Amino acid sequence: MRTVIHLDSSGFLRKLMQMFLKERGIESEAYDKGADALERIKRGDIALIIAGTFFNDMTGFMFLKRLLLSPHKVPVIILTSNSSEQQQIIMKTLGVEAVIIKSARWQDDLFPYILKHVK
Repeated sequence: MRTVIHLDSSGFLRKLMQMFLKERGIESEAYDKGADALERIKRGDIALIIAGTFFNDMTGFMFLKRLLLSPHKVPVIILTSNSSEQQQIIMKTLGVEAVIIKSARWQDDLFPYILKHVK
C-alpha cells in the first residue's frame, strides 16, 4: 500500500491524523517541516499529501510551489482551520485537489479523497 504524508506544524494534529489513518489501515508518515516531506517524496510511493498551511520551516504556499517544481507529482489536500476564498483559489492554481476546512466533520469530508488515492 502506498503511503499518505501528513504535513503540519502542530504535533497534536499530526498524532491525531496518524491515529485516524492507522485505524483505517492506511500507512502514513508525519512531518513538521516541508523540506523533510519534499525529501521523502523524492523516494516515491506516496499516494497523497494532507497538509496544513504552516510548517516549522515554510508556509503551505512555499511548499506547494516547491512541489510544483518537483518531477514527483503527488495529489495534495489542504486541511486548514481558516482559508479565504482568495487563498483557496491560489491553492488550486498551485495544484491542490481540495481545501477542507476543519470542522466537526473534517474526517468525513477528508476520507473520500484518501480512499480515492490510496485504494
